[in-house]
Amino acid sequence: MPGAVYLERQVVLLSRDIGLASIVGLTLANGDRVAHLQSPGAMAEWSPTAVAAVVLDSRPPNHQLSYKQVRDRYRGPLVMLLD
Repeated sequence: MPGAVYLERQVVLLSRDIGLASIVGLTLANGDRVAHLQSPGAMAEWSPTAVAAVVLDSRPPNHQLSYKQVRDRYRGPLVMLLD
């Protein structure tokens, strides 16, 4: 679209699954990109304003703790994979 301005933002993927990063990357448009982190603890250096959404992939025993760690740092859209 002529004259349109797109802001580049990141979708943050918190997962140990490398293949999932490829799948998430295929779903993005408008210049968004994937930042693949291994755990919520790696989020300390983020700039939440540059984050479009977070995709959280954690193991069932860690769901509650992982969710809390993300929400302590980020209030925007969150997709949590449960299985």
